[in-house]
Amino acid sequence: MISLHLWQLADIPHGLYLDETSIGVNAAAIAQNGHDEHGYKWPLYFKAFGEYKNPIYIYATALIFKFGGLSDFTLRLAGPLFLALALVGTIYLSRLLWPKEPIIVIYLVLSVGLVPWFWPMSRIAFETISQLPAWIWTLVWLHIAYERDKETKQTPLITLSAFLFGLTAGISVYTYSTSRLLIFLLMISWLALYVRPRVWRNSLLSLGGFAVALIPYTYFALKNPGALTSRFNVISYVGDSSLTISDKVQLFIVNYARQFSPEFLMLHGDHNLRHATSYGGEVYYVVAFLALMGLIWACRLTTRQRTWKIFFILNLLMSPVAAALTTGDTGHSLRTVPEGVLLILVSAYGLQWLVKVHLHNIWRRLTYLITISVLLIQASLYLTNYFTTYAVTSAPAFESYNLKGALRAAVDYGPERLLVTDAVPSIHLAWYRLTIPNLKLIPMISLNQVTQLDNSCLISTETEAASWPNIGSEQPIMVIRGTHSYFKTRCF
Repeated sequence: MISLHLWQLADIPHGLYLDETSIGVNAAAIAQNGHDEHGYKWPLYFKAFGEYKNPIYIYATALIFKFGGLSDFTLRLAGPLFLALALVGTIYLSRLLWPKEPIIVIYLVLSVGLVPWFWPMSRIAFETISQLPAWIWTLVWLHIAYERDKETKQTPLITLSAFLFGLTAGISVYTYSTSRLLIFLLMISWLALYVRPRVWRNSLLSLGGFAVALIPYTYFALKNPGALTSRFNVISYVGDSSLTISDKVQLFIVNYARQFSPEFLMLHGDHNLRHATSYGGEVYYVVAFLALMGLIWACRLTTRQRTWKIFFILNLLMSPVAAALTTGDTGHSLRTVPEGVLLILVSAYGLQWLVKVHLHNIWRRLTYLITISVLLIQASLYLTNYFTTYAVTSAPAFESYNLKGALRAAVDYGPERLLVTDAVPSIHLAWYRLTIPNLKLIPMISLNQVTQLDNSCLISTETEAASWPNIGSEQPIMVIRGTHSYFKTRCF
């Protein structure tokens, strides 16, 4: 499955987005000398575009660069690797929850690995994907440490898991911004449901692990007040003085409801083509149906694992809170990764409950077979669309398709200088000066600073290219344009 995630990783989606090259430039600087692009040594958070990027993904990418070199492929490679770590955690957790149901393990691995909620973010250099394994492993350690029979003796694994639960929960704060809210809600629910006198030692270990993980975060927040909320203030309506409290409550309810709506979950998903393909929703129909069965199962609180059920459903209900506090007229997949995790796990409970309670033995294997088959069919249709239609439609969303080709063509031509328009982001140029051989040897100048075009190559967007014949008196010697390109080159 991971090999499928690696296929055409550098090329689809077409082009690198600003956030990707920003991560690439910072990770490359860390790999080279331990400083970020601004010269800060071993920073905890990385300043970029008026916000601070989270460290886990960037440091993981820096490690990849250290051993694998700099390229578009290695820039995006951390995504599939974090997904692989999430799949290992999924297998471990599912073996804990369903030790005698190997088919459910297969169902969960296929769902987490192929569901539209996580597939797109595993193929781009966005920090979000690092949140996925953090949440899954947090649930693993929680279950080992606290979901055992009272007669079970305390073992070194249980003791270690109690500490790792708190530590992993704290580490998730550094994966993606929404965890700064959601993981604290998870810990509050843990305190309310699991902390009891008979497990006081494990509870202290969990709190200790959580506190240890939060030391760097707390130090940074105190030293840089407001830095970690600057992005939230821009994308949220909470601080909008033109809205009344009633308006804000209404917005919250509407935004919250969107995250559980059929429109978001099954029909169209996130409308941002950097986050989703617009083909189908965030989960497959079979997963959505089984999740509904799982919710029905969870309402039967008189059965075993009552505390685990309440914890699970409570956190599922809280998982869209961060997304609901931000602006937007559609659901947001990147800000609701924990919702996707918990919804898929709930669907596995739904599958187990449907098969074991409502079907006779003769139908159980057939139901499992049909479920896996339908899931694979839906995944195949989605992936076919991803590697064909979406490969083309993604280009405008990422806004840089063929910039790399345009710059390479200019280097091959060998101009005395390279001219760029304001539409060419400087962070893209910084990344490609690191990854395209000899590009950094050519002086790069803004088009606004020159009057003559001779002995130069000009890089511009397709839209700006329409005005090129009117620039200066020189006639172009060579024009380079790529298929479905967003950028092209003209040399004089």
